[in-house]
Amino acid sequence: MNFLIEIENSSNRLEELARNFSTHGNLTIGQYSAQIDAVTGDQINLAARRALNGKPTMVVTGGAINMVPSMTDVQRQLN
Repeated sequence: MNFLIEIENSSNRLEELARNFSTHGNLTIGQYSAQIDAVTGDQINLAARRALNGKPTMVVTGGAINMVPSMTDVQRQLN
Protein backbone atom coordinates (compact mmCIF):
# COMPACT_ATOMS: atom_id res chain seq x y z
CA MET A 1 0.00 0.00 0.00
CA ASN A 2 2.82 2.43 0.80
CA PHE A 3 4.20 1.89 -2.70
CA LEU A 4 0.92 3.06 -4.21
CA ILE A 5 0.74 6.08 -1.90
CA GLU A 6 4.29 7.06 -2.82
CA ILE A 7 3.51 7.14 -6.54
CA GLU A 8 0.56 9.50 -6.11
CA ASN A 9 3.00 12.37 -6.52
CA SER A 10 3.65 12.80 -10.25
CA SER A 11 7.41 13.29 -9.82
CA ASN A 12 7.64 10.08 -7.75
CA ARG A 13 5.54 8.25 -10.32
CA LEU A 14 7.77 9.42 -13.18
CA GLU A 15 10.89 8.44 -11.25
CA GLU A 16 9.47 5.00 -10.49
CA LEU A 17 8.48 4.42 -14.12
CA ALA A 18 11.94 5.49 -15.32
CA ARG A 19 13.63 3.19 -12.80
CA ASN A 20 11.37 0.27 -13.80
CA PHE A 21 12.01 0.89 -17.48
CA SER A 22 15.78 1.02 -17.03
CA THR A 23 15.76 -2.11 -14.87
CA HIS A 24 13.09 -4.27 -16.49
CA GLY A 25 12.57 -2.81 -19.97
CA ASN A 26 8.83 -2.23 -19.77
CA LEU A 27 7.21 -2.69 -16.39
CA THR A 28 4.05 -0.77 -15.58
CA ILE A 29 2.84 0.13 -12.12
CA GLY A 30 0.05 -2.46 -12.47
CA GLN A 31 2.55 -5.18 -13.35
CA TYR A 32 4.76 -4.10 -10.45
CA SER A 33 1.83 -4.30 -8.04
CA ALA A 34 0.88 -7.72 -9.40
CA GLN A 35 4.42 -8.99 -8.81
CA ILE A 36 4.29 -7.72 -5.22
CA ASP A 37 0.92 -9.40 -4.68
CA ALA A 38 2.30 -12.68 -6.09
CA VAL A 39 4.95 -12.99 -3.35
CA THR A 40 4.14 -15.92 -1.10
CA GLY A 41 4.68 -16.36 2.61
CA ASP A 42 7.16 -19.15 1.87
CA GLN A 43 9.24 -16.76 -0.25
CA ILE A 44 9.25 -14.20 2.56
CA ASN A 45 10.25 -16.85 5.11
CA LEU A 46 13.07 -18.06 2.85
CA ALA A 47 14.39 -14.51 2.39
CA ALA A 48 14.25 -13.88 6.15
CA ARG A 49 16.07 -17.16 6.86
CA ARG A 50 18.81 -16.26 4.40
CA ALA A 51 19.16 -12.74 5.80
CA LEU A 52 19.34 -13.91 9.41
CA ASN A 53 21.45 -17.01 8.77
CA GLY A 54 24.84 -15.26 8.81
CA LYS A 55 26.62 -13.34 11.52
CA PRO A 56 25.02 -10.01 12.39
CA THR A 57 26.74 -6.70 11.72
CA MET A 58 26.68 -4.11 14.44
CA VAL A 59 27.64 -0.45 14.24
CA VAL A 60 27.75 1.73 17.33
CA THR A 61 28.11 5.49 17.55
CA GLY A 62 27.93 7.95 20.37
CA GLY A 63 29.37 8.33 23.82
CA ALA A 64 27.69 5.45 25.68
CA ILE A 65 29.58 2.69 23.89
CA ASN A 66 30.16 0.88 27.19
CA MET A 67 26.38 0.28 27.45
CA VAL A 68 26.20 -1.64 24.16
CA PRO A 69 25.72 -5.41 24.54
CA SER A 70 28.51 -7.66 23.31
CA MET A 71 28.24 -9.32 19.91
CA THR A 72 27.82 -12.66 21.69
CA ASP A 73 24.80 -11.30 23.58
CA VAL A 74 23.28 -9.95 20.36
CA GLN A 75 23.78 -13.26 18.57
CA ARG A 76 22.24 -15.15 21.49
CA GLN A 77 19.16 -12.91 21.40
CA LEU A 78 18.76 -13.45 17.63
CA ASN A 79 18.86 -17.23 17.97
